[in-house]
Amino acid sequence: ARSVKIFLEEGKMYDLKMEYYERGGAATALLGWIKPNESELETAVAAAQKSELVLLFGGYSQFQESEGFDRHSIDLPENQIELINEIAKVNPNIIWIMNAGAPVTLQPWLEKIKALVWAFYPGQEGTEAILEVLTGKTNPSGKLPFTIGKRWEDYPSYNNFPGNNNEVEYKEGILVGYRYFDTKKIEPEFPFGFGLSYTTFSFSDLNIQKKGNDTLEVTVKIKNTGTAAGAEVIQLYLNDKKPKVLRPEKELKAFTKVQLNAGEEKIISLKLNNASFQYYHSGKNRWEKSARGYELLIGTSSRTILLRKSLSVNFIDSL
Repeated sequence: ARSVKIFLEEGKMYDLKMEYYERGGAATALLGWIKPNESELETAVAAAQKSELVLLFGGYSQFQESEGFDRHSIDLPENQIELINEIAKVNPNIIWIMNAGAPVTLQPWLEKIKALVWAFYPGQEGTEAILEVLTGKTNPSGKLPFTIGKRWEDYPSYNNFPGNNNEVEYKEGILVGYRYFDTKKIEPEFPFGFGLSYTTFSFSDLNIQKKGNDTLEVTVKIKNTGTAAGAEVIQLYLNDKKPKVLRPEKELKAFTKVQLNAGEEKIISLKLNNASFQYYHSGKNRWEKSARGYELLIGTSSRTILLRKSLSVNFIDSL
């Protein structure tokens, strides 16, 4: 940002003119002002000191993160970490609302806050939507579509990003996201599929039966065991018990989201077919199925597995 200092007399009107030119595209012009000797950080700390609760909206703007370019870091900007640290000294009741479309390192400041809301980029009605969630008017039911690691070194792309001369060699192979963290036994900060709620759910009665010649129907009973209406995402993973080639520890094969009132229960159905059990054998240049069977896993995240059932080779081969 470019700045200029001007002196303004009280009660007097002034005309300001700002000119801006950008020939490279993505033109952005913002005009802001701050009083002499006024610190935004000090103002925020003073407001927090006399408040019961602090809502901090942070993360990345559309100028720092976009589909058209990569971030240079997954860390929170340093001035935002400083903001959290300074406010935590005068008020520990901090809720951090994260605006980010990709993982962000949450250490070491995560322990300084009481709650974290991952808002992604909620748009012009985002503030009202967030307040409805925080006040309980709306029960949050979102699930993480990626894994949040504890540190940059834990991610599968660590050793090959950002590459050389603006070229990145894809070296992750099939171990991307939760497949990498789970297979390599790396503990994440928050796993793929994770998400909290103001209610609780129970899972039971896992059953599997054939439907026709090429479909398996997986049914499971889910019950809202809490006091508030809410939604849960049932996630079905498959684990190749003894793979002949490198395979992830588990692979997501089906999922569905169900809305339940307090005390309500439903039987949920998920479908699998022959392709659900196949993997591509690059050495043989063909699709194959495991010769030793699979384990079917039902959970609410890649690390929260609640029900399991083994599937024999004969049962799978009959598809």
